[in-house]
Amino acid sequence: MRISVFSVVLYLFVVSCQGPIERTGNQVNAGIITIQDSITYYTDRLLKDSSDYSLFKNRAGLFIRSGKIDPAFRDINSALELNQDDPEVYILLGDVYFILGQTDNSLNAYKKAYSIDQKNVRPLLSLAEAYLVLQDYELSRRYLDLAASVDVNQPKTFYLKGILKMETGDTASALTNLKIAGNIDTLYFDAFMQTGSLLSSMADTTAVEYYQTALKVRPEDERAMFLTALAYQEKGDYSTALDFYEDLTEMYPENKNACFNSGYIYLVEMEDFESAILSFQKAIIIDPAFVSAVYNLGRCYEAIGMPDEARKQYRQALELETNYSLAIDGLNRLDKIQYPD
Repeated sequence: MRISVFSVVLYLFVVSCQGPIERTGNQVNAGIITIQDSITYYTDRLLKDSSDYSLFKNRAGLFIRSGKIDPAFRDINSALELNQDDPEVYILLGDVYFILGQTDNSLNAYKKAYSIDQKNVRPLLSLAEAYLVLQDYELSRRYLDLAASVDVNQPKTFYLKGILKMETGDTASALTNLKIAGNIDTLYFDAFMQTGSLLSSMADTTAVEYYQTALKVRPEDERAMFLTALAYQEKGDYSTALDFYEDLTEMYPENKNACFNSGYIYLVEMEDFESAILSFQKAIIIDPAFVSAVYNLGRCYEAIGMPDEARKQYRQALELETNYSLAIDGLNRLDKIQYPD
């Protein structure tokens, strides 16, 4: 099985380099804090004391996490002007260079961080991630082994080993390493998600358990909600799947795939054609070019004995995708009904 390692690792770079988030009284009481709240917090502190390099460092991490690369780069440079001996600043610098596609500069920054503190596992993991993206699996493995020698219980080491094993075709070892990462860190969202994804690809119904665990960590994560619903659907628990899809579309009304999958369950598994029609119509409203939804809406109309409406949908599907074979088959079925031999 092949995965998009670049997207997985880039995501990890972005979320792992954030600075500490400190809460004010009101935010603690509300139980909610945003990245922008934290950026504002550090900005206010910097206005009072611009000689504290750690404030620049922490704000830079937050800027990276929010995708604001230019201000992050400025903060990193400000931090380096004040302190050139903190490996964490060079890790942030490597993250920025990596996001910008400046691979050599990124690797050099991580290596600089490691040269400052060879007991710090983070630069080793960043190097392992970078080489994983570059598909230099041998160097990635070496840095992961070195990271393990520094900290044998680092969950991210096992997570990246799991991704590496997936890339090199060792599914069993990948699964083992991903599960170890989740066992070490019971809040490791990405480990649970990737474990669930790998199990799903193996048609293993226990995948749903890992998606459910991921949802406990991030209850409102759109992807986790969708994959949990899909896992229940694949497991044959259609009622639970529909419940998850309903919750998902309430929270994320533009999720066309949740609408489509609901429609498919109603159409194929339950033969509840009216509910299926409503679901496919919602998907089409979100994306009028959603050819599969247009075709399946035609199937619904065909099933309830509305051939003219069905024909309209099949023709619309063909306008969206020339030679769409399922729509052609649908029109042929309708023709045989209308003009039997």
